Amino acid sequence: MTMTTETIDEQLSHLERWKRLDNYIGADHSEWFVAYSRVRDSGLLDQSNYDAVLKRLGGESDTVVVIQFSHWAWGWVDVILVHENDKNRLVEANEILRYLAEDYLILDEDHYEELLHEETLETVEEIKKYPDDYEDVPSEETELYNYARDIVISNL
Repeated sequence: MTMTTETIDEQLSHLERWKRLDNYIGADHSEWFVAYSRVRDSGLLDQSNYDAVLKRLGGESDTVVVIQFSHWAWGWVDVILVHENDKNRLVEANEILRYLAEDYLILDEDHYEELLHEETLETVEEIKKYPDDYEDVPSEETELYNYARDIVISNL
C-alpha cells in the first residue's frame, strides 16, 4: 500500500507538518514534519529533550535536518525536521513525542541531569562572585552546591 499524504498525516498524530508562517521568507519545508524545536529562552528540559530527540533520530542527515532562523520575539529558533519520505524516522519521531506527551517529560534523564549539574556549577560561581545578591548563603561547599541547585530548579 502506498501511503498518501493524508494517510501519513493520520498515522502521525503527534507530529505536524511544517507550515509557512506569515512574514516567513525562508525556504519551503512543506514536505517535512516538525520533530522538535527550541528557542533562545528554552529551559534546561527543552534543551535536553531537543538534544535527545536529534540523537534518537540519528543526528542530521538527508532526511533529518535542523533549520535555524531568527524571530523578533523568540530570538533564535532551532527546529528539527524529518522528511515525509523517511517513514522509519517519522514513526520514531511520532513515538518520541507521544512518549513526552503521555508518559514522561524527560527523554534522557542522564543528559538532563548533566545539564542541570552544569547550570548548578555556573550558579555556584555566580553566588561566589556576587554573594550579597543572595540570602543565607551557606559557607560549606556541599551545602553551597545544594543551595545553588535549589535556585536552578526553582527557575525551571
